Amino acid sequence: MSDNCCIVTRLDTQEDRYQVSLFLVTIGQDALEIYNIFEYATSEDKNKLRTLTDKFDAYFVGELNETYERYVFNQRCHNASESFECYYSSLKYLAKTCNFGTLQDSLIKDRVILCIRHNDTRKR
Repeated sequence: MSDNCCIVTRLDTQEDRYQVSLFLVTIGQDALEIYNIFEYATSEDKNKLRTLTDKFDAYFVGELNETYERYVFNQRCHNASESFECYYSSLKYLAKTCNFGTLQDSLIKDRVILCIRHNDTRKR
């Protein structure tokens, strides 16, 4: 969000948490999926609008590093608090920038089998 927009809407007078919440409800579902994969140095950084907009800038403007994208994909594991659907969706999203070609579905399946937290799901 531009500084001028923050000034005109008086968003800059609101607390950080409110600024981030307003931003998140206006960016749309596709951007929310991107937001959900961001990692932060501290929990406080996540509540700063400037940090959040810098992460989006780096994501959309930054140069694509295929090797790094594959590293991020291969580091993604199923978190205890997330549903399988959320984990699987995250893998599909991360795979888009990896240039896996025809192996994409197979590599996603491998990642699920390696990192899923539920053995019953792994077996299926």
